[in-house]
Amino acid sequence: MKKRIYSLVLLVAACLSLTSCLDDASSSSSVTLYDDTAIVGFGLGTLNRYHYVYATTTSSTGEDSTYVDSVYVEKVDCSGYKFTIDQNRGIIYNVDSLPAGLDRKHVVCSASAKNGGTVVLKIQPEEEGADSLFFLSTIDSLDFSDPVELRAYNGTLTSYRAYTVTINMHTQQADELNWQSVTTSPLLASLTDVRLFTAGNRLFAFGNKQGMGAICYANINDATEWHEAIPNLAFELDADIAHNVAVLGNTLYMLNGSQLYSSADGELWNKLETNGIAQLGISQLVGAANGMLYARCENGLAASSDGISWTEEKLDADKAWLPTENITLLSKPHAVYNELQNLILVGNRNAAAYPNDKHACVWSKIVTDDEEPALWNFYNIDKYSKAAPRMNDMQVLYYNNRIYALGNLFAEGEGSLDFSGVYSSFTSGLTWQTDTTLQLPAEMTASTAMPLAVTADGDHFLWVVSTATGQVWKGRLNQLGWRKES
Repeated sequence: MKKRIYSLVLLVAACLSLTSCLDDASSSSSVTLYDDTAIVGFGLGTLNRYHYVYATTTSSTGEDSTYVDSVYVEKVDCSGYKFTIDQNRGIIYNVDSLPAGLDRKHVVCSASAKNGGTVVLKIQPEEEGADSLFFLSTIDSLDFSDPVELRAYNGTLTSYRAYTVTINMHTQQADELNWQSVTTSPLLASLTDVRLFTAGNRLFAFGNKQGMGAICYANINDATEWHEAIPNLAFELDADIAHNVAVLGNTLYMLNGSQLYSSADGELWNKLETNGIAQLGISQLVGAANGMLYARCENGLAASSDGISWTEEKLDADKAWLPTENITLLSKPHAVYNELQNLILVGNRNAAAYPNDKHACVWSKIVTDDEEPALWNFYNIDKYSKAAPRMNDMQVLYYNNRIYALGNLFAEGEGSLDFSGVYSSFTSGLTWQTDTTLQLPAEMTASTAMPLAVTADGDHFLWVVSTATGQVWKGRLNQLGWRKES
């Protein structure tokens, strides 16, 4: 046995001797040493993350060289990460991985053993005859880049239990959005006024092709090959068909003229026998959310669970404020009551009819179980509000707990030609600000970004199509792709 263990034995012997003396002096003082032990607690303190600032210089020959100009250290509190102690297998690990980029080579940790046992660290000595067991210190740092063995010795140092400790850490930064170039499709490049949808295992692009409506699709697990759907309909689709489509569950719904259809694959369409169009004056599908279809009607908005039976919705403002272009309907958990859903309707009014509109129109409704449905509330706009931006070709989606709007800001007259950027809202569409968290693919420059179409699928992947070039990208925020452990 190594001399470090001899030191432990001498320490225990000294304690026993002291205990004996105390018993002679006072029978009320006693120390009990136990034969069994186990590690019952393990935790971390603060870990370092190093940030490197680079600089570039140009030599006399014109060659650039990059070097580390400075380094600063960020202290990350990791005390909140819980560690699982598996007594049967003798392993200790964290289910919730640490953020990427932390220094695992210099970790300060603490561990406790039952019955007052002693926790020691076992390392592989570099020299023959060197110590291999050391008291675990809450001051000195340990190298956890590889698993570490800890031992819990009992009070008499006659036995121990060994544990392999692993500190799991993400290899990706949580807030990084990684994009993959999927394909460039001439078919998609032939479309204008495109909207993207996902239903079942397909990704759909509805758009205008030479003055007529068109439907293109690809397998959502690949999306390298795009095909034009051939609907089983004896007529051409309306040119603005992309603005009359909604997805409820895995079913597509499409309003073409005065007829409503449903389809599972975008090719075989079923005509729905509904009197809602004639009775309520339904003129445009605006989307689906929380198990319901929604449409613009003569008196404002109407809702249906199946596309056949429709009922009118109630508004708290003039129906003239309802958007008619670039409409998106989305659902998100209520900011205060997570069991409730908040429906958000975002879009623009017709620019020719309302040339003075400087902002998009936003409506909201809270879905409840009350017999009397809640009102749709219009977000009034004043000079002090940070209202939704009015954008050409505006695309809106809910992703990573916030609402994003992408497009071209309206300028005087025709509007800007280049992509203006991204706006986001944390307040259910009430207030908006410029956003840097949703970075589009680097290849998508300002001049090629618009017009674009964007959607998110059930696996938290973002899909972006530049309809000017037919390029397709797929991306996901790293943290949304991490497996959720229990």
